Amino acid sequence: RMEGIYVSTIVGIPASAHKDRIPVKDANLILFITLVLWLFNKFVLYKIPLWEENIVLKNLVGKVILTAPGLLYLFVHHKNAAAVIGMKKPGSFNIFMAFSAALCCVPVQSILNAISMLFVKNRTQEILPSETALGFVPALILAAVLPALAEEFVFRGILYRSYRQYSVIGGALISALAFGLMHFNLNQLSYTVFSGIIFALMAEASGSIVTSVFMHFLGNAIPVLLHFLIRDDPGDSDSSFASDLASVLNPFTVIIVIAIAVLMLYLLYRIIRKTAGKNQNLMKAANPVPARRIFDLPLAAVLITAAVVTILHTKYL
Repeated sequence: RMEGIYVSTIVGIPASAHKDRIPVKDANLILFITLVLWLFNKFVLYKIPLWEENIVLKNLVGKVILTAPGLLYLFVHHKNAAAVIGMKKPGSFNIFMAFSAALCCVPVQSILNAISMLFVKNRTQEILPSETALGFVPALILAAVLPALAEEFVFRGILYRSYRQYSVIGGALISALAFGLMHFNLNQLSYTVFSGIIFALMAEASGSIVTSVFMHFLGNAIPVLLHFLIRDDPGDSDSSFASDLASVLNPFTVIIVIAIAVLMLYLLYRIIRKTAGKNQNLMKAANPVPARRIFDLPLAAVLITAAVVTILHTKYL
């Protein structure tokens, strides 16, 4: 036994369960089809009056479109969905560590959000009011529950779990980049890439995608909860931390911000390491190869297209 590190197989799946792995080329093709449908949803369906005016319909249809290619693939190829995406009972220890990691992510996410707000508009400020206007429970479902389930299924369950067969770090980075870019704005890109990396590493360390779903839910639920606790104006949904930081940024606050970020990143490192040790996971791929082997034409098309749309779709100050 090495301190906090052990040898593992594919996360949450016995080494013999090769039939439940999705080949990288198939995962990238699923992502490509998902992007095409997601663009159609964002820039065609969203313009239809019925969709544009109904936030509930937009969310429900959007999540169906996002998950449909992956679900259809699993059905057609007779895959064990739970095994493919790493769905297994996480245990109380992993849930506690996921909760701790989610709390450590919040300051870093807020800092990245605040820095982006020096150049671009806050996308959450445009979305959250229409969701919170429905009430706490509906807002929590639309803003936290549905995104956590759908987005983790696609980006950690399908993509990362395919990529990590060859490179854990490369898989975490590439799946997180795709996750961030498919929000189609630089503001959310600034912190969703970071979040995606941590989600993937915690899913890897814990052996269960449930931990990343839980973390994703918490990350999205906190702004909703804060809104109902301290905000009266539904149109003012900015994180006060991010707004204040963006307005008072100076050399002193930069030092404080860097110190906070470094501390949180160190704590996240310790949490991931401790979680991996407890679950006897080495955090290494079963068949390690250079991360560039994950890339192919569909993945390149997705990243380039999503990057272009992100740049053009972002609302700049």
